[in-house]
Amino acid sequence: MDKLAKWCIWLRRRSFFRVAQRTFAVLMPIATVGAFFQVLQYSVFAPESFIYNIFDFDKIMSDRFWDIGTNLSQCLVEVIFGLFCLFTVYFSASFTAKIYHKDATMAGISALTSLLVMIYLFQLGLTGRISLLTGGYLGFQYTSFAILLGYGVGQVFHWLGADYESVNYEHTKLVQDRAIEALKPTLVDPGYCNRGNRYRRDSLCGHQQGQGQLQPDQHRVIG
Repeated sequence: MDKLAKWCIWLRRRSFFRVAQRTFAVLMPIATVGAFFQVLQYSVFAPESFIYNIFDFDKIMSDRFWDIGTNLSQCLVEVIFGLFCLFTVYFSASFTAKIYHKDATMAGISALTSLLVMIYLFQLGLTGRISLLTGGYLGFQYTSFAILLGYGVGQVFHWLGADYESVNYEHTKLVQDRAIEALKPTLVDPGYCNRGNRYRRDSLCGHQQGQGQLQPDQHRVIG
């Protein structure tokens, strides 16, 4: 029991655990709203659902109300869960930077940029087509990867970023200084993303060449 208690204390003191805990605490209300409207979408506004048929909503519910409810539920579910990694990577990088007293806002923006650059290069090397918002790589299923990426970006700001203390009011000159000081770690993050995606792309293409599955248009993209 003492070893378990010591292990729990050791785990709670790790920066990654603290970042993940705070990130999930912030994202929980957002995920709850998305889950609520997903239940409405599949149970109330779906003609094949049990609740829809048992209450005979086909006769009770007007077409206008059904259209509004269906479109609103579908919109919120796709926006929240389809772009969930954007929220995750931002807050993960932001909380990591706050632990080390760095600029949390610039770290979050840098993490967003790194994630989008990574997806852009990965899709370009894999298919030759770009669809950042519809490719599925920003969805809820990649939350763990987004937390790790945000934590990594926050660590880059930890080592390369300038110290920052929050103030109630910032003059324009102070905001400009913050942006300039965050320029170095911001530029480092997409560079690592580019290098990692190039390695993944070359590995994938080499594997396809070995199996004789490389398509003609992929030769043009790789070259």
